[in-house]
Amino acid sequence: MGLRGTEDCISYPNGLVWRRLTYESLMADKPEGYSWQPIDFFGLAPTGTTWRDLFPQDAEHGDYLVGSVIDAYSPKRYNVYWDNEGKARRTGDAQLLLEISRSAGFSMVMPFRAGFLFTIMGAASGFPRDKSQIVDHSFDDTGGWGWGSACWDHWPVGWLNAQANDYKPGSPYPYSFVPFSHYIVNKPLKDGKKDYPIEATDMELNRWSEKHVYYTLTGVAPDIESIRTLAKRWLDKGADCARPDSIANL
Repeated sequence: MGLRGTEDCISYPNGLVWRRLTYESLMADKPEGYSWQPIDFFGLAPTGTTWRDLFPQDAEHGDYLVGSVIDAYSPKRYNVYWDNEGKARRTGDAQLLLEISRSAGFSMVMPFRAGFLFTIMGAASGFPRDKSQIVDHSFDDTGGWGWGSACWDHWPVGWLNAQANDYKPGSPYPYSFVPFSHYIVNKPLKDGKKDYPIEATDMELNRWSEKHVYYTLTGVAPDIESIRTLAKRWLDKGADCARPDSIANL
């Protein structure tokens, strides 16, 4: 893509990370010079690990809870599960995920056995409710790509980045996976593979996204409810979310 992105990250002793995201187009007249994906919620896994090593197993279905999206201001929660054969299951539907996306605040969560990794976002931190959409890449009807539990090797120095390098068992490299992404859209995507290329050519949306600054709060928590409480405390600061010290006393 023809753009220059900047991320400023400030970490505090309380374990929280404040992040500011901005970018500028290097191809002002072409769609490829823009992005309206401020957040891809990737996870990084050590070499040789499996879902059993990383995530809690569902006692009834035998699959693994790999991701949740929670509303900061209500009990709403959307979950996605993966099994060892690549099949995905969810609790919730596309409408619920969109409702959470349009909340005043929300968090994407990976409930690792070692701790719940989260990213908090909301209207006060630069993600306007009327343009906000979280997509689940396991289910096309959410605007996702249908990747499911696909994994990719991380490219060692010297490899060419060809957009994807599928992880293979026995690889000496760590791998990544992505349950969710967050998009800035004019209208919700209903079929990612069909709608995304069309929306990407909307130059009004592209230029809008370049002019805005986005802030997130990232960390690791012991459970879902503590993340929900933290999200409300931070986002309720309003415009102060744009200040790094907004997380210093959380």
